[in-house]
Amino acid sequence: MVNQSDAFYILLLIGMWFVTLVPRIAPPFFWRADKVPPKLSFALALIPFAVLGALIVPGVFVSMEETPLLATTVSLLVAIGLAFYRANLVLIVLASILVHYGLSVLVAA
Repeated sequence: MVNQSDAFYILLLIGMWFVTLVPRIAPPFFWRADKVPPKLSFALALIPFAVLGALIVPGVFVSMEETPLLATTVSLLVAIGLAFYRANLVLIVLASILVHYGLSVLVAA
């Protein structure tokens, strides 16, 4: 039997599914790819980098209090630099993690 707490989480999951599904399905019905203005297309292409920054930047400084500030700052700058040159998102994340780990080991030694 599903209790009230489980029902809440099931409804929450269905709501999140719906909110995520609508923006993915709706665009083909409202505009064609050849009709999107170039400035809007450019702005939409920047959304993944903006979201990545909004998720990572606050978390880096809050969750890693015991790591050296130098390692955190340099790895953040590496991520920003790679994003500026439009590198792949996976490459950006991996490079910043490797730089952070390497500098953390060097500073701690």
